[in-house]
Amino acid sequence: MQILKRCFVVCALILSLSAHALTKATPLTLVARSAPSEPTVQIPADVQNWLSQHPEITVGTWMPIHPPFAVNYGLHSFEGLSADYLALLQNTYAVKINVMRYANEADALTALKAGEVDVLEGVRGEERQGLLLSNTYQPDRAVLIHQPNSHLNYNDHLSGKILYYVGDEGLRTRLHQFYPAAKLTAITDYFNGVAAVAQNADAVMWGNQITLSNINQRDYGNRLNIANSDAGGPQNLRFAALKNQAPLISAINLLLAELPYAARNEISGTWGLDSLTNRNMGAYTLDDEQRAWAQQHPVLPVFVVNRHVPLTFLDNQGNESGFSVALIESIAHKIGIKVTWKTFKNYESMYSALKKEPNALVAVADASAPPDPKVVYSRPYLITGWVLVTRKDKPETSLEEMAGKKVAVYAGSYYLPALRERYPKVIFEEHIFSYDTAISLWTTTLDGAIVPRNAANYFAETQLARHFKIASSLPLAPLRIAMASSPQNQALLAIINNALTEYTPQSLDSQLSAWQVRHAQESFNTWIRYRDIFIGITSLITLSIIFVFWRNRFLKRNLAEQRRLQLALDDARQKAESASMSKSAFLSQMSHEIRTPMNALAGLLELEHLGRSTPSQSKNNIAVAYESARSLIMLVGDILDMAKIESGTMAVKKAPLSLTNTVNNCLTLFRSAAEAKNITLRAEITVTHAYVLFDSVMFRQILSNLLSNAIKFTPEGGEVEVALYEGKSTVEGQAEYALEVCDSGIGLSAEQQRDIFEPFVQVDEAQATHKGTGLGLSICHKLSELLHGTLSIESELGEGATFIFRFFASPAAVESQQHTPDTLFAAQAKSILVVDDHAPNRLLLSQQLESAGHHCITVENAQQALVAWAEARPPFELIITDCNMPGMSGFALTRRLRALEIANQSPAVPIIGYTAMAEHSVTEQAREAGMTDCMFKPLDLRQLLSRIEGVEASAAATQPAPLDPRIIVCLDQLAQSDPDAFKSVVQTLREQNQRDIAALQQHIAAKNFPHIHNTAHSILNTAKMTNALELKEICKKMETAAHNEDITEISRLFVQCQQCIQHIETGLQSYLSTPPEAT
Repeated sequence: MQILKRCFVVCALILSLSAHALTKATPLTLVARSAPSEPTVQIPADVQNWLSQHPEITVGTWMPIHPPFAVNYGLHSFEGLSADYLALLQNTYAVKINVMRYANEADALTALKAGEVDVLEGVRGEERQGLLLSNTYQPDRAVLIHQPNSHLNYNDHLSGKILYYVGDEGLRTRLHQFYPAAKLTAITDYFNGVAAVAQNADAVMWGNQITLSNINQRDYGNRLNIANSDAGGPQNLRFAALKNQAPLISAINLLLAELPYAARNEISGTWGLDSLTNRNMGAYTLDDEQRAWAQQHPVLPVFVVNRHVPLTFLDNQGNESGFSVALIESIAHKIGIKVTWKTFKNYESMYSALKKEPNALVAVADASAPPDPKVVYSRPYLITGWVLVTRKDKPETSLEEMAGKKVAVYAGSYYLPALRERYPKVIFEEHIFSYDTAISLWTTTLDGAIVPRNAANYFAETQLARHFKIASSLPLAPLRIAMASSPQNQALLAIINNALTEYTPQSLDSQLSAWQVRHAQESFNTWIRYRDIFIGITSLITLSIIFVFWRNRFLKRNLAEQRRLQLALDDARQKAESASMSKSAFLSQMSHEIRTPMNALAGLLELEHLGRSTPSQSKNNIAVAYESARSLIMLVGDILDMAKIESGTMAVKKAPLSLTNTVNNCLTLFRSAAEAKNITLRAEITVTHAYVLFDSVMFRQILSNLLSNAIKFTPEGGEVEVALYEGKSTVEGQAEYALEVCDSGIGLSAEQQRDIFEPFVQVDEAQATHKGTGLGLSICHKLSELLHGTLSIESELGEGATFIFRFFASPAAVESQQHTPDTLFAAQAKSILVVDDHAPNRLLLSQQLESAGHHCITVENAQQALVAWAEARPPFELIITDCNMPGMSGFALTRRLRALEIANQSPAVPIIGYTAMAEHSVTEQAREAGMTDCMFKPLDLRQLLSRIEGVEASAAATQPAPLDPRIIVCLDQLAQSDPDAFKSVVQTLREQNQRDIAALQQHIAAKNFPHIHNTAHSILNTAKMTNALELKEICKKMETAAHNEDITEISRLFVQCQQCIQHIETGLQSYLSTPPEAT
């Protein structure tokens, strides 16, 4: 317990030290730079009492430096506009002001709440939660500072711009609401932020106007543009204290209320602020008429002639820019309207357009021009005189001395007639002033030009200053630059006049000078003037170099590609030659493997055909011929198995399998072959789970091939042993098994073991007397891989060989095993119809069946089969048909027979397909056609009889389900319980079903999907009417298949539909034939 208490104390101490570290402050000395007279303040009693109790007031400030409110002239001094107000507070109330500086605003607020300071200076906004704010001691507003050639599009929320700001996450959230498309980037210092803007045209900085304007003026000569921003809220400066320090805030408010306007101006002037800054920096106050005008004109068209640099011109991006443009945009922003700019070549066309659009505004107009009743001017925002500009190397100093000289004047100038009258010898030429005019004056095309003094001052800031001079001032009325509109737009002009009065002449002159310096440096900068040419030349050189490098790389790549293609061609040729050699070797091997048994088979059968052999020889000849035929069958089977494995069409089919029975059955099968060579055949089986889920066919094939191989290569009197072991179970619940086949044969060398699982590889040419294809072990190896097992060999030459098949299998439930009799005679003779277009196959199949005791009728095509089926009395008990016959195939014959069975209400006869196409798709096709089973050629007699007995057992096990009684009830309701009417309804239902099935069969044959859908729907209606639920579901599925045009699914469902209808009709017929007493 004591340990826990000590830990708690230590943690508390650490936390307190951390909090103290976070609010670490630096004491500063208050330094005042202005000394206005202290106002006389009537101090209430509560305020006086508080001041008496607090002779020292601690003020908190924070980093970063934000001039001119707080500047860092001294490392340990606090100077600036805020410092001057604090000094005034100190002198007025005779208290001592102590200043503490914190790392950031959050630390300063923490110190205020902790009581470390009494008040904070420089707090912006209208309210702060939990704080008491003083009245504004310095008005300010939010602005954006950017490069002059960076046009701000407020409609797309500064899309593509980097927006710098100094502040916390709360400010970031507010800025994101106004500028969601900008990339917001926090920065810790105002100076670094403005520097980043000056270096990047895509950068913008948000901040308060006074600080950013101060940095722009002092460090960048007002070369950067400043635009108003609605984001961030009001930026007016206030003092803030806790609510329990209300007397302090009251004292500050009393001081600010009594402070004369002149004192405010003195403090502001000390820090470079004009009187405009102390006036309303928010939106203009509009009267009702002006507010109505602003609401009715949300977009103001402004006319400009882009020839009055730096008043109006196009920047490098083609955007309107200049002193007058910025002034109008500022006024429009403050009254809440938008501006569209329309450019004209001269004043004549511009004033003509003003008559057509009287609500427009002219940005630059000469208010000294003769009165025009259709034009009304605002108050001037710029007044300047006219001067004569000449080349610097010319001696002329007045217009009198310009006799015979060419002097340029503004096109359409109202004073031109008076000049020509007073100076008749001077050649006055009207020009649209531009940079080309200055070049003409420079290149002696012109001798002089009459321009406003501000324009001449503009030239003095450019690189042309060394070529021109102001020769003299002219006795012309001063140029009074104003804005203009039509007489009906008086409300707009009133708004503009009120706005212009907010600007002092000094502030307007200062801004104009900044624009002159800024545009002069940009327009006459060599890079800017010839940037396109430089970029073009550089791009051309760069492209030429890139082309040379690209061409060299292209040639190298072509050579490399040519070499790669040549190697690929050589490789492909080698593979083709190898494939051709493999094909030739395969054909040669197959020719040998086929021709060898075929030679024996044909020769022996020829001898038997000629009848030249004795009875004993005949028996032996037939036995050898039979073995040769079986060898051929085995060869073809192995080739087909290899093809299936190589093509990936052989799939694993797991089913319950008795490993013990399978091994014993295989041993029984090969025992006679082993006894013929006097080979001892033994088995050792040690398994816990004899029944597993495994592919029985593949397992038997692997074991049979291994046993056959072992017996084949074991000499007489040798031994062959089969062992089956069970290992440990895996996590997945599977058991590991090992099947070993050992022989005492000739054995294999290391080289033979390496190649033994390759196709067509046999032990030795010397062993050619052993019959085989060389495919058995290769098939076993690939089958073991399909079963996720392994097949390996252990052998030494002359010591025999052991083949080991290791695999995993899951245990399965024990199933009863059906015993297949070995007799070659049928348990019950049947009447069988055999349909095959190949005469030898018909003969073979009929003799096989008749030798087993069956009665056979053979036909050679489907049409004969239909006739034989219709005439058979009694009906055939089994039909065996070839699947592929000319004309009507076995599949089509099956569908036809199934339809006739339904139409005649006769029971379904088992139909077995018989084909040499041993593919899985054939089995699926047979099932969809309605066949009971499908056999693959060749089959020996034992296999044939086994399949027939399997069909019989399946038919016996599958007794037809009783008819759904709901169908009978439904039909009885339709017949109103009248027996005669019931029979009539059943007959009508039977006839309708026959018509629908026949129509459906025709539509399926024609693949007419709309008719299939309609017919299926007709059967569906009948099923609904009779309450045949199974038939209804089948018809719904057939409608969907018809909609999807899936003919395979339709054929499968058609068979089900036939069987379902036949079941219904058979059940109804049985019900009608049942005596009433039995019901």
